[in-house]
Amino acid sequence: GAADVVTMLSDYVAAHSDLAGQTGKVFQWNVKNPDLDFVLDLKNGSGAVTLGSADNDCSIEIDESELMGMMKGEADAQKLYFAGKLKIGGDVMASQKLQFLADMDGAETQKALAAAVAARAGSEPAGASAAESGKPGAAQVVAMLSDYVAGHPELVKSVGKVYQWNVKNPDMDFVLDLKNGDGAVTQGSTDNDCSIEIDESELMGLMKGEADAQKLYFAGKLKIGGDIMASQKLQFLADMDPTEVQKALSKAASVAAPAAAAAAAAKAKQVVSPKIFAALGERLNADRSAANGAQGVLQFNVQDAEQSWTVDLSGDQAKVSEGGSAAATTVFGIDDADLAALVAGKASAQDLYQRGKLRVDGDVRQAHELAFLNGLL
Repeated sequence: GAADVVTMLSDYVAAHSDLAGQTGKVFQWNVKNPDLDFVLDLKNGSGAVTLGSADNDCSIEIDESELMGMMKGEADAQKLYFAGKLKIGGDVMASQKLQFLADMDGAETQKALAAAVAARAGSEPAGASAAESGKPGAAQVVAMLSDYVAGHPELVKSVGKVYQWNVKNPDMDFVLDLKNGDGAVTQGSTDNDCSIEIDESELMGLMKGEADAQKLYFAGKLKIGGDIMASQKLQFLADMDPTEVQKALSKAASVAAPAAAAAAAAKAKQVVSPKIFAALGERLNADRSAANGAQGVLQFNVQDAEQSWTVDLSGDQAKVSEGGSAAATTVFGIDDADLAALVAGKASAQDLYQRGKLRVDGDVRQAHELAFLNGLL
């Protein structure tokens, strides 16, 4: 877990004293679920990694499961950021200096983490692993429970409560209504008798009979609000046949997969930013002066499309490439549709900025020079 990451990073920083000179920043890491704060100091002395909090240049908030995926090379920091699973505060530009984490040898990182775990074996209970991507999730729980409730209308009489479920990582809210009509399970929120907050990975374990609700509650992994006694009426969930639950979840996942794939394909087809930057590359190759007053290295993060593009105007020849750049002097955050509106002249950079639809980090003066994007579509 996170404690092992601290041990591994501490050894890594000790063996790479040059990092402090290259980076010159202090990073505060606030890990959640379970909570653990640590400081990655690459500014003072030869660098150090310590538990706790300190004055910092940049703060990073992330769930332990996502942190582990990132450290093992199984998760991409940029995608986590766009998905809201990695939050950055303070000097956002400083976070780009953490590229060395992504450059660390994956196999060596795994060995170092395993060594850290082995070093404390027997002193702490093993943490629950995160749910694997591509497996049934909260949406499939809703589908499975909806079918179950439809087949057991007597639950309304025996339970008589409305439960609000707030699932985290990823977030999804749903209502288990065992009070009105014949009962129902729907996505969203409503007035309720009892609210339950739980991570998706723990929810899946609970539904499959692999996790105990009481233990999750005492471990702080299942939070109950409102009528706490009403939660005891959910015993029927624990009594459901795990084999049948697994079958129902797998069936729901197989039904959802084609729809999700179609939705993803439709979304990808609608994204116009690749065309915009391809056209920009052609424009700048034909006429370097078309950049007008824009200068430096500009990074465009197309947030909803989870894509980044770099426009390097630092040399005699302009370069447009896919992906971000650690050398970026200005980073723009914008959604695909708003970028299209900016290019088409239907919206101005100032208007988008004032409405919170254009984020600018670094050299904000470059936001006044975005006219070089006009007419690319």
